[in-house]
Amino acid sequence: MKLLFENWRKHLNEEKIEIEAEDKLLFYEWLVNDLKDETFIKWIEIHQERAKWVAAREGYLNPAEREYIWHPWELKKPSDACTLRHLFDMPPGLTKAARAASEKAGVRWSREVEEEVWAAGEARLEQFNAAHKEILEHLEQIKVKFPYDLFAEFDCKQKMEHLDELVKSVVRCPYQTYSGPVSEVLSTKSLQNEPTPYEKCIKEFQDQSSAESEIEELDPYRWRSDPANPQLKWRPSEAWHESITGRDMKLIFENWRKHLNEEQEVDEGIGKALGTAALGLALAGPGEAGATSGKAAAPTTHVAERTPEIDNYNALIGLADLAIAHGRSEAERSQEETKYKNVLDALDLAKKGNTEKLDNLSGYDAELLDILNQHLQETPGAFEKNRKRGVSRVFSSIGS
Repeated sequence: MKLLFENWRKHLNEEKIEIEAEDKLLFYEWLVNDLKDETFIKWIEIHQERAKWVAAREGYLNPAEREYIWHPWELKKPSDACTLRHLFDMPPGLTKAARAASEKAGVRWSREVEEEVWAAGEARLEQFNAAHKEILEHLEQIKVKFPYDLFAEFDCKQKMEHLDELVKSVVRCPYQTYSGPVSEVLSTKSLQNEPTPYEKCIKEFQDQSSAESEIEELDPYRWRSDPANPQLKWRPSEAWHESITGRDMKLIFENWRKHLNEEQEVDEGIGKALGTAALGLALAGPGEAGATSGKAAAPTTHVAERTPEIDNYNALIGLADLAIAHGRSEAERSQEETKYKNVLDALDLAKKGNTEKLDNLSGYDAELLDILNQHLQETPGAFEKNRKRGVSRVFSSIGS
């Protein structure tokens, strides 16, 4: 049992996030002075009003006599509100404080009066908790706009965890409690119109989630929905994979047509530029044409290499390469490369004009190829992004 408690204490120490007073000041100043955030300023007023009410009814439990002792607290400055122990629950001295006030006013104390006092106290607490929930939800929406990189030494996950704790800390005590010098943290402020460090983290999370979803779609054994009944989920078996012996070449040209539609404006611009260049060569003399022939050769060769088949092969290679690169470890990446080896071999040979191996893919390899094709067809923007990745892939460990 001793080991259990030691491990638990160690876990608590590792998980505890400490927020510096200077960091709280910067967040407070950003809300109050930079944003002039009305919701937060209103929360300060609500917090202060609640603190005054609780302070007059504060108390503690006397274990010896098993009763609550009424012990009012004096608030000398606004931040003293943060020292109260019962802001978020009923103050222990509520009943005795109310009874003393009734006796002083000459009002007879009764069970009914006590119940009314308690009900009024619960209503106040409910209103305060609702305001507390509202300010937390509000700051959740705007916190990523905070321009100071206070936690530069952490990765994005830890950085956002510290930001969350900073928000909670400032909400618990919405006052200026730090009066020392401000350090070099001020120099980490993001420039206007630039993403803040926390917005960059959100973008990183979104990109990672998008990549993971894209990789998940490439798993031949993933759970799938029945087109006739989307609520019905099924998972393909080994036998189902073995029954697949070919691929639908129609997908290649559908992908290419979609790609052409997306880049129509770019293609038209290239066409005009090439047309202008051709006209210039026609008007030029023999000497001038010979002098410029070297420059004209490069784009002509480049255009010749862009065929629907080759572009589609490159897009498929790029998507498979993305799946391999997304492995969490070297062993996992090696395993993924082995899985896609036959497909990548066949695509690389097809780019060079030999489609025999690609046409003869079957079973699991054919299913992998079909999944890659379907993903390119169904995912907007995936074709061009993966085509560029496929063009730059170096076939160092995969035979051709």
